[in-house]
Amino acid sequence: MTTVGRTSPDARSVRSRTALLDAARGLVLEQGSGAITISAICQRAQVSRPTFYQHYSSPDELLADMVRSRFDEILASVPESDRDDTPAVIRRVLADIGAQPRAFAGLLGDRATWGQVRSAFEEWLTEHLAEAHPDARPSDLDFAAGGTVRLVAIALAAGNESQLDQTADDVWRLVQAVLDLP
Repeated sequence: MTTVGRTSPDARSVRSRTALLDAARGLVLEQGSGAITISAICQRAQVSRPTFYQHYSSPDELLADMVRSRFDEILASVPESDRDDTPAVIRRVLADIGAQPRAFAGLLGDRATWGQVRSAFEEWLTEHLAEAHPDARPSDLDFAAGGTVRLVAIALAAGNESQLDQTADDVWRLVQAVLDLP
């Protein structure tokens, strides 16, 4: 027997998680990463604190998940045939960062959130590089991803979004050198 109008716990959980991610993204874009508090997130997402804690242990964990999910969205927007084109993916990611410099500068510049957000960015990048370059050594992939995150943080700290084009070139040269690519 099926009950009309009932939502499975899994669907509700997905809805809550999506609401939390959307709330965090909105707060960061509108007010910066300093506006991220559990109360503000829950109020905007219209969920309770216990619901927040069912999904995340801290606001930093939510921010890291937000960064990962945003980069996944960017990668999904790249045609399947171009996903191994590392320079194109790098440019797409940096263009998105450049379109929201205040948000990313806050996330990458705030010492409180830096650790988990940096790790999320590095992990996402390492996974993408591993898919695009399956013969690369894991330590080289980690090094290239870590260097990329550092170069992006430096460009954002300079406060010059136009520098991100140069940063994309620098990142590609770093990846080429570390992964020994042509």
